[in-house]
Amino acid sequence: MLVMFYSPLSLRFGGGFEHWVLELIPRIKKYGISSIVVTTKFTAGDIERISADDIKEIINKADSQYFELPYTFSLPIGHSPILNLKELKKIESILRKCDLIYFANAYAFHDLIIYFLKRQFQKTVISGHHATLFSDTLFSNTYTKTIRRNLLKKFDAFHVLNNQDRRTLQKWGLQNIYQIPIGIDTEKFSPSYIERRNTKFRCLFIGRLTSQKGIDILCNSINIINKKDYLKDKIEFWIIGSGPLKFLVYNLAKRYSNIKYVERVPDNILPEIYRECDIFVMPSRRETFGITALEAQASGLPVIASNIAGPSDIVIDEVTGSLIQKESPEAIVFAIKKYYNLWLNEYDKYKQMQLLARKNVLDNYDWKVVIPRIRDMFFSVMKVR
Repeated sequence: MLVMFYSPLSLRFGGGFEHWVLELIPRIKKYGISSIVVTTKFTAGDIERISADDIKEIINKADSQYFELPYTFSLPIGHSPILNLKELKKIESILRKCDLIYFANAYAFHDLIIYFLKRQFQKTVISGHHATLFSDTLFSNTYTKTIRRNLLKKFDAFHVLNNQDRRTLQKWGLQNIYQIPIGIDTEKFSPSYIERRNTKFRCLFIGRLTSQKGIDILCNSINIINKKDYLKDKIEFWIIGSGPLKFLVYNLAKRYSNIKYVERVPDNILPEIYRECDIFVMPSRRETFGITALEAQASGLPVIASNIAGPSDIVIDEVTGSLIQKESPEAIVFAIKKYYNLWLNEYDKYKQMQLLARKNVLDNYDWKVVIPRIRDMFFSVMKVR
């Protein structure tokens, strides 16, 4: 079987889908599933979080191919990259030899492209939902409720990452919905086996510095904590990421000595960053899944996360972390204080939560558990057709 993975976003963007497909394609090869990845050069105005050299190395190891197509312009509303006729012809030539299209369905009008390609070449299409179905823009939500919702009926199957998206698609009358999570490399992301205890309680945030990821909410929480004299010298915040709200973190880091901020760390250093910390904070306003929350749990960190789609599926409340009211700096402060006191005064209970966080990922999200489900989805969809 030859699968074409198509996304409007370049793999260099390095978001959830991009990491997923690069982790996936070497692992499905052993099941007789080959792959070709096609994207545009669009990176949504963000920095490149995955280098072209790293992408090339992974693609070559998987015996795959990667085509990154130029786009003419991106729409001022919705920021969807628009391909010209020449590039559409390239997609057609690639698609002719493929059995199945896996489409990262996130940007307006690209579902129209996939629909016309499906009609022309009679190909099977899985619509993959790695981005939120609804956003904070009127254009995107209107498009989803009208054009995208009707086009979905033309596709063969649907891959979702959370319960809320599954229920929404079911409500829209769609069938062949596969809810399969993103996998985690639990050998790469693992706890430190050297017993240690930090002198300060370290809170970690990793993600894009955007309103969606709630970095402004976390900054407000840090301000509240640092105004309490008995806490500011006992709790440390490590923040890793870049984005339009970088200035909030930068200014805060200049004001307070208990904030450590870097824009980016090499991928091979990331597991050690998790191991060096004591709690992970995900204050997002919207998520589809929340891969960093799983990386943290795999590394033995309890997670404080907004009680929204995505995190609410993967964090077991009061077992592997806490699900809190979204957009509430006070709720984050309360949760951080709770875990600080647990770490300080009831370390055995804190260690037990670390073990349960790790077990949650091993049992449900290890790639060894996830890959057979994705394999079965691909073969099942082709068989039904």
